[in-house]
Amino acid sequence: MRYCLSMRVYVDKLIEETIIFRVKCLSRYFKFLLSKGYIEKDPTSGIEIRPDGKEYPEYLPTKEDVMEMVARADEYTYVGMRDRALLLMCYYCPLRTEDYKDIELSDLDMKKRRLHPKGTRGGYPEGIHISDEAYRAIERYLKASRPVLVKRAEKDSRKLFINRYGEPFNEGTIHDLFDKYREEKRIRPYSMRHARAVHMAREGASQEEIQAFLGHKSMKIAYIYSLLVSDDLNGLYEKCAKRYPKGVERLVETS
Repeated sequence: MRYCLSMRVYVDKLIEETIIFRVKCLSRYFKFLLSKGYIEKDPTSGIEIRPDGKEYPEYLPTKEDVMEMVARADEYTYVGMRDRALLLMCYYCPLRTEDYKDIELSDLDMKKRRLHPKGTRGGYPEGIHISDEAYRAIERYLKASRPVLVKRAEKDSRKLFINRYGEPFNEGTIHDLFDKYREEKRIRPYSMRHARAVHMAREGASQEEIQAFLGHKSMKIAYIYSLLVSDDLNGLYEKCAKRYPKGVERLVETS
């Protein structure tokens, strides 16, 4: 309760994404208290929490930026192996940030090199193909790192990604992981999916291929990515955002 009251003092100084994230945390906390019988009613049950602000990033990393960040994860340590696998999966598998923490071991088909995520927005009836680079990193994590990390937990978790204590990841853990490796680059978890789609467009992928990659039912977003292939994508976005501040966000708000 003290935390809730403290937010009232400086809430006007917080950015929209931070406010939404903290409200989500409070909602999960109250749901936990309700499930354990500590409270009789969830005070956040009537609050409709919309998706985090603007989902389209103002900055998109190049493929070189992404690979430099991945290279900073020490592949000779247990935690580094895990981090490398997650970073590559964030780039090559087009899920949203909240979906990665929910991936279970049973969602992986390593023989067919496919990921079958459950409960995600978007449609992947055939699963998501795992690239060679991501496959090698995941395979090494599963064989050499995860068995060691999971022994540190009180009970075995079926989640794919676990922390150094063997406990499942949460959304905040993923953001912290990116902060650890991105250095001066403004690379965020949600920007990886957009970046990969743009890189595919630059490499000649069709709108249908981008649509299938993102799991969208509509071609509208795939069409937008096919247009964002100039050499100076960030400058292009800034110009469009200044010229059509509301129009750009309406086009990409469902991405």
